[in-house]
Amino acid sequence: MIWSRGRGPGVAPGCGPEFPPTAPGGVSAQENVNGGLNQNYGFGRSWSKELAEMNRRKPHSRAFTLIELLVVISIIALLISILLPSLTAARQEGIRVKCLANLKTLGEHGGNYLSQDLKGVIHPQSRSGETNWIGLGGWDFGGNEGSDKYFNESFGGESLGCATRPFNIASVGQSLTRDSVFKEYICPTDSGEVLSNNWQPSDGIAEDLDAYRQQMAKATGSSYLGDYPLQIGAGNRRLRLGSFMRPHSRFPSTAETLLFYETRMMQAILSTEEMQDLGWSVTPISVPGWHAKLGEFNSVMADGHGQRIRILERGTMFDIQGSFPASQYPYKAWMARGPGWRFDCMPDEPVQECFQGNPCP
Repeated sequence: MIWSRGRGPGVAPGCGPEFPPTAPGGVSAQENVNGGLNQNYGFGRSWSKELAEMNRRKPHSRAFTLIELLVVISIIALLISILLPSLTAARQEGIRVKCLANLKTLGEHGGNYLSQDLKGVIHPQSRSGETNWIGLGGWDFGGNEGSDKYFNESFGGESLGCATRPFNIASVGQSLTRDSVFKEYICPTDSGEVLSNNWQPSDGIAEDLDAYRQQMAKATGSSYLGDYPLQIGAGNRRLRLGSFMRPHSRFPSTAETLLFYETRMMQAILSTEEMQDLGWSVTPISVPGWHAKLGEFNSVMADGHGQRIRILERGTMFDIQGSFPASQYPYKAWMARGPGWRFDCMPDEPVQECFQGNPCP
């Protein structure tokens, strides 16, 4: 029997294919042809079966339902609410550390000045201090030009402006001008004085009251305060119990004696029940610090180390009135101390400031 390509046996040329019921091998001729095609093109199964298998294996995707989407959003919101306070606290702590680093730099300035000063003074007096007592010993050790007239060169020869401040003169020298900038004297979160019925930095000196309430550095040129306003006497005879103009050898404890600190810290000291017991006319309150913490303040000690100090309306300062006998501490009304820190240098004698011809120590 003769088979022709594409036709069954005995089919005349030009006629359609005729397949016998079975082909050699026991399969139909049609299956034999399909098998040959599949074998020729490398497929083991028919196209229809292959497509069906592909469709069966293809993964079916579906969209989020509204409930599922709301659950995801709720989880994200919950995570944000948990993390945000921590991130805010971390940011505030970073700023506080930066502020403390500024104060430590000021402590280094004091140490450099001390090493060159013949009298061994670490907190010197401003060059114009002999004619202007206002703010003397407070913000005049160094810093920028302030907007308040007493800390601005426009006030004339009595100004405690930038160009008269001893740390500025020591660090810059002849190139010092009123436009010189000293960033280390500005606390990043300096928000000025807090309003209260107790002592405020602007009391008795402010010509630009708004500046004191916006930023101490704006008003005075420095966020940081020194030996002020706990001073004894009036007129041209003023005595100081703290670091101002005091020879380094006369500090009872340089590790505990305050050198400079955030200005609001003195507001906190003069708002305590302990100072009220010493006769100060104050209403005890807890003063908020500049770093989102109630009663917490940065400082640098006379030995140059930085320290965080906590002062609340009561219980965080020593009981000066009941613990220090007046016979040994005649000026105890101007003393302020707490755990690890002290403002005064008693029982060492007070230092008289150089003002209107008084001799310097």
